[in-house]
Amino acid sequence: MDAPLSGQLVHLADKGNLILVVRDAREKGTDKRPTITLEEDDVEAMDFILSNIHCKGSRINDDFTALAIVDIAVQSDKYDCNDALTSWIRLWCDPDRFPVSNASQVRDMGYGLLAAYLFRSPKLVAMSGKYVRKLPSDFAISWKSYKHMSRLPSIVRDTLTREITTAQSKIRLQVLSTLTELLGHDDWWPSGNPDAEGTPPRSCAAQYIEALARLNIWPSLLPFETHSAEDLTCIIHTLPPFLNNEDILRDALHNLYYDAYAIKDGMEGVSLALALGADSEGGDNGSDESAESDSGQSSSTSHW
Repeated sequence: MDAPLSGQLVHLADKGNLILVVRDAREKGTDKRPTITLEEDDVEAMDFILSNIHCKGSRINDDFTALAIVDIAVQSDKYDCNDALTSWIRLWCDPDRFPVSNASQVRDMGYGLLAAYLFRSPKLVAMSGKYVRKLPSDFAISWKSYKHMSRLPSIVRDTLTREITTAQSKIRLQVLSTLTELLGHDDWWPSGNPDAEGTPPRSCAAQYIEALARLNIWPSLLPFETHSAEDLTCIIHTLPPFLNNEDILRDALHNLYYDAYAIKDGMEGVSLALALGADSEGGDNGSDESAESDSGQSSSTSHW
């Protein structure tokens, strides 16, 4: 990408290189503005950034995908342009407004966190706190294949993974504790007569186990190792229609749902300070230059 250099753009690239470019132009006595070639940069992202700096609103498209926002964040971080994009960053780093598509939810939530990190937004903790409840336990594996995601510090992925596995374990324990509670009422049977086939009423524990099996979370407990906390909570919420409306069952399921919801609601995100601290301490930020080879960046010219 070639962009004519103006005084407003001195801070956009390595100052040492820019000083040499400007000095060379002055020595040659040319009136033409010096041009710096940015061959490795994303053209559309830089076009957006420069349009904001030069107040060329007619060149700005406000319909952004999660990837487009991350492309801009990468360039903004590279050239220290976050101050020039303050209003956009405030919009994009709102956890309720970042564009997350239903078809690519795991990927786009990852892009949301990466954008917040690169933009140095304190909303990273709010965004990650919301997304961690919706992420499955294997999210980090899929993130490895997505463009730019290697830039996200590993401490962010590791912290979210711990939150997810801890919540899954706690919800599983509550499901089993509910079964133990109902087994303690084995001497209590729901009121009612045998059905038309002469089958006697079943115990509360038997009804509970059957309902879990119909939702595919019994006898295998694998969903408690793979599903997101939000999905598990939704599954538990669907249990009552499968069961008789008996006091013991109703109370037990009410408590189970309340406990599962509290566990999900108590999951915490990752603060910007923690993410930046990993960088300042020289920790692994997950960066892998080879992983950026799929960026699809091309050397093009944008005229200003």
